[in-house]
Formats: sequence, structure tokens, C-alpha cells
Amino acid sequence: MGIYDGYLLCVDFDGTVAHGGRIVPKNVEALRYFEAEGGYFTICTGRQPAFMMKNDLAVRPNAPLLAMNGTIIHDMAEDRQLKCWTVGRELWEHCEQLFERYPEEIEAIRYYTPTCEPILERGKNAPEDMHSYFDQPLYKVIVIVHSAFSDRMLSEITAQSGAQYHVSRSWIRGIELQSIHSGKGVAVNALREMLGDRIHTVVCAGDYENDISMLQVADISYAVGNAVPAVKAVAMRQTVNCEDGAIARIIEELACHH
Repeated sequence: MGIYDGYLLCVDFDGTVAHGGRIVPKNVEALRYFEAEGGYFTICTGRQPAFMMKNDLAVRPNAPLLAMNGTIIHDMAEDRQLKCWTVGRELWEHCEQLFERYPEEIEAIRYYTPTCEPILERGKNAPEDMHSYFDQPLYKVIVIVHSAFSDRMLSEITAQSGAQYHVSRSWIRGIELQSIHSGKGVAVNALREMLGDRIHTVVCAGDYENDISMLQVADISYAVGNAVPAVKAVAMRQTVNCEDGAIARIIEELACHH
């Protein structure tokens, strides 16, 4: 038996395990050891599965990937989707209404569908065939706002949309809307159920507001040192900055408490 048997480690990508799009070297070594000693590791990210599949991760998750802000569970070994949460036409129409309501505050809206490559983006001038896409399901939408309006827009969009959709902020300008039944916390719980009795402890780590839901469902939750105050406020523990090997430090602490 390995010392990490039964642990599921779910970590955000950008700003938590990776810096500049690459997993921090200290984290690579530690994660390889974690997996070799029986631990299950995955990344819970706002990014698409295709991006993560193409990325030279140096260490691959040995548990399914949680992608698109907790709307997709993806088997990286077989490159196939295991579960997803989508929304239909109503979210397209809702976001178009937001765009019309806040013409100065909203810079663009990015729509993530199973088939649109590249991502469909609604800017100041909508594509002529915009409405032709409305029958496609959506994993999520990112409403990109100007930084000066970010806090107010998060509050207003949450007030207007929170009863219908899961709303979170993934960076200062990016407000995400998706199925109310989804989110990083939902995805972590679904993965835990998939893995069943192989898991006794779920450990989650993050740095930004869209990570809060997974920290709330974790048995042990960490905010990295560079995390925003809202994340530090809900995390059980705090560790070093991402670029200083935050995940390596967490793995070391788990061994000490084993």
C-alpha cells in the first residue's frame, strides 16, 4: 500500500498548480511521487479538454479531468467525455439580453459549445448568423467585462441570473454562466462518486473565486498563497504561492499527517 492510497487531489490549473501555462517543476516531481504512492490526482480547470490534451503537462492526471469550470468530466487516457452538464437556448438568449442591457460594461461574450471551433465570440458587432447557433447546447458562457465594472457586474449578473444559472468569476474580467446544476464543486463530487470506495479523502486547492465551490465540498481545502481574499476566507488551510510549489507543499503536508 502507498502512503497516499485513498486520497483524491483536485487542483485548479492556472495560478495553482501551473504558472505561465506549465506545471511548476516542484509540483511535477511531487505529483509523480503522489501518484506512485497510490494517490489519485486531477486538474479542475476552466479550460477545455482539448487544451489540456495538447498541453505538455509533464505529469498527467491519473483520474479523469474536470474541465470547463466543472461542466465536463473527461477521460484523458481514452480522450472521451464521461459526463457533462449543458444549457440550451435560454442561456443564449439570456446572455444576448445582458449584452444589450450593459453595452458599456460588457466587452464581449464567449460561447462554449460542443461543436464551435474556434469559440464563438459576440463582440460589439454580432456575427450575422448568430441566431443560427441558438439550438446548440452550451457548456458555459464567459461574459467579459471591463475591469473597472467587474465587481458591480458580478453583483448585478448574479442578482439577475443566479436563480437560473451557476455564476462565478474566473478572473477579474471573466464572469462565467453555466448550468445551475454544475460547477467545480459538483464535478468534484461526481468524480468522487465515480471512484467510489477507492477514495476516503478529497483534497482541493485553488486561487480564484470559481474554485470556491470545490473548496466547500473538500474534506481538506487549501488556498495557495497568491489566492484572492475570498478563496482564503473559505479554505481550511493556506499554503505557499503557486510558483513556489504550492501543490508539492500540500503533498508533503499530507504525508506528515498520514
